[in-house]
Amino acid sequence: MKNTNTVEWKTSKGANVKFVIALVLSKVNYCDGANVTVPECEIEISCNIEGYGFLAGGFSSKNPNTPLGGSVYGTKLAIVKENYDRINAVIDELKSAPEWIAKQERIAKSNEVEKDYQAHCNMMRKAMAE
Repeated sequence: MKNTNTVEWKTSKGANVKFVIALVLSKVNYCDGANVTVPECEIEISCNIEGYGFLAGGFSSKNPNTPLGGSVYGTKLAIVKENYDRINAVIDELKSAPEWIAKQERIAKSNEVEKDYQAHCNMMRKAMAE
C-alpha cells in the first residue's frame, strides 16, 4: 500500500521533471515461491527526468554546491528553491502521517532500550575487569 504524491515541472531547457514521493506501508516479499505481504513504513523518492530516465532515491535534501536548493544524484540537474520547497513540503506531509510518527516513536524507544543495554554491558565489563 502506498500513499503517493507527485511534483512536476519543466526545466529551463524544456525537459519534464517528475518526482514521485510515496509512503510505502507494505511490500511483497517473494519467499521460496510464496508471496508474503509484510508491513513496512518507508518513504520512497524517485525521479524521472526527460533525457536521463528513471532515478530511484535520487533526491539530495541539501547540496552545498547547489545554492538554489537540492540536486538529483548522478545528474547536473539543479532544483530551484521553489521546486525544492514543493518536494520538501510533500516529504513533510508524509512524515506527519500517523504511521510514520508511530515508526519514529518505535525507533526512539528501541534506541533507549539499546542505550540501557549498552550501559549495563559497560558496567559489567568494568566490574569483570576489576
